[in-house]
Amino acid sequence: PNRFLDADLALEGPIVLQLGGSDPEQMNTAAKMAFDYGYREININCGCPSEKVAGAGCFGAALMLQPQLVVELAQAVQEAVGRPATVKCRIGVDQQDSYEQLARFVEAVSSQAGVAHFAVHARKAVLGGIFSPHDNRSIPPLRPEMVRQLVKDFPALRFSINGGVGSLEAALQHLQTGVQG
Repeated sequence: PNRFLDADLALEGPIVLQLGGSDPEQMNTAAKMAFDYGYREININCGCPSEKVAGAGCFGAALMLQPQLVVELAQAVQEAVGRPATVKCRIGVDQQDSYEQLARFVEAVSSQAGVAHFAVHARKAVLGGIFSPHDNRSIPPLRPEMVRQLVKDFPALRFSINGGVGSLEAALQHLQTGVQG
C-alpha cells in the first residue's frame, strides 16, 4: 500500500483520498489505513462510470442506485476516522436521472450517514459499456442546474460541481450560485 498512499502530506496536504468499494468492512479498513498515513478527508467514489468499476466491481456510479449501501459505506468511514466522509457522485445513472432521485440520494446519505459535502459531476453516468469513460465525460449533457437546485434545497450541505468547468469565468459563475468549488 505504500506506493499508493505515500505522500509528503506536510508539503502537499491537505489531500483528499478517494476510495472505491462496496464492502463496508473493507471501506472501514481502507479508511483506517489512509488515516494512519495522514489523510484527513476520505471521499467515496459514487461517480466513476467505467465498466471495470461500476460493472463488475459494483461501485463507482453504480452505487448511486443503492443509496442505503452508500450510507453504510459512509458510516464505516466515519467509524474508522472519526469524521464524515465526502461523496463524489453524478446527477444520475442511466434512466435514474431525475432531480427527485438525486435529491433522495443526497437526503439519505446526508441524513443517515452525516455526509455534508458532495462533489457532483453535472452529467449522468451511462453504464453497461454503452459509453467509454471518456464518452461519459462528454456525451451525456451537462445539467448544472441540478447542482444549483441541490444548493437551494440543502442549504446546510456543501456542493462542489465537476464537469464542463473550462474557464475561470465558468468557475466564477458557479461560485456565484452558491456552489462551493
